[in-house]
Amino acid sequence: MTGGVDFCVLSYNRLDDLKRCLAGVEQAMTGGDQVIVVDNGSTDGSRAFLADYAQRNAACTVVETAENLGVAGGRNAAYRLAQGEFLVNLDDDSIPPPDIAARTREAFARYPKAGVIAYRIVHPETGDVQNDNGPHAVEVGNFHGAGYAIDRRTLQSIGLLDEKCWFAAEEIEYSIRVRRAGGTVMSVPDIVVMHNSRRRTGEHRLKTERMWAYNFSRVSFTYFPLKTAFVFLMRQFGIEIPLGWRHGGVVHWLRLLQVMASGAIDGRRNHVALPPEVLAFYTSPDTRPDVGNVPLRAKLAQRLAKAFPRTA
Repeated sequence: MTGGVDFCVLSYNRLDDLKRCLAGVEQAMTGGDQVIVVDNGSTDGSRAFLADYAQRNAACTVVETAENLGVAGGRNAAYRLAQGEFLVNLDDDSIPPPDIAARTREAFARYPKAGVIAYRIVHPETGDVQNDNGPHAVEVGNFHGAGYAIDRRTLQSIGLLDEKCWFAAEEIEYSIRVRRAGGTVMSVPDIVVMHNSRRRTGEHRLKTERMWAYNFSRVSFTYFPLKTAFVFLMRQFGIEIPLGWRHGGVVHWLRLLQVMASGAIDGRRNHVALPPEVLAFYTSPDTRPDVGNVPLRAKLAQRLAKAFPRTA
């Protein structure tokens, strides 16, 4: 292990975004830091660019996968090479602040139980916050994959991300394992990462919805009691289940039900009982972000408050 920071960038077919991301990483790197870029099977010219980039930048290591390994598999490819004290994780359409390395180090020192530091993720054009957990640092039950940091000692003790999460839910699965081992995930909103996310459309949207539904169901039934897992699932997909046909037709609606049932079965086969304090944390309606722990009436009240704000 070195004393530096490893910037781990996962990339797939977003060459222009990748160039902006690496430009931001260059400004954020200090002596002893390195960047590990995992190209997850790109076909848009990213590989040629990265080959040239690595030749010009000695602190850069490029990993070319033979195929798209998914989010967890791609990130794990970087983790297996990481030697830094802390791992700053970025999507290829994310841009870090120039002082992210120093501020991440300070955050881990300030919160010694933290295994993961969750940055505040903001869209650079709209200013929308994609993981609003409030204005102050707080323990959270999940983190946004577009920008976060892992203490390498946590990685060594907890292990790699769950590669069954090809897309979605790997963050909550890892968060549960961190807390189960006695650590925490800290949301530190004063460290802001810009994330140029785009709305998914068409079949791509439907496919990712099904993957999310399967993985969320599988993770819920792996770690939570049957009743809790079922309640969480209904709260998360309470709208999608009856109205899913409007997004993708009856076939999509039936597939959602199928993958959720499959996820529940697969999760229950590998059930792991959580310590009471961890279960209490995840079932508290005050824990953020919402992973199904917030009652539907509270969600409705929050939406109404936003839609009809009180005036003085």
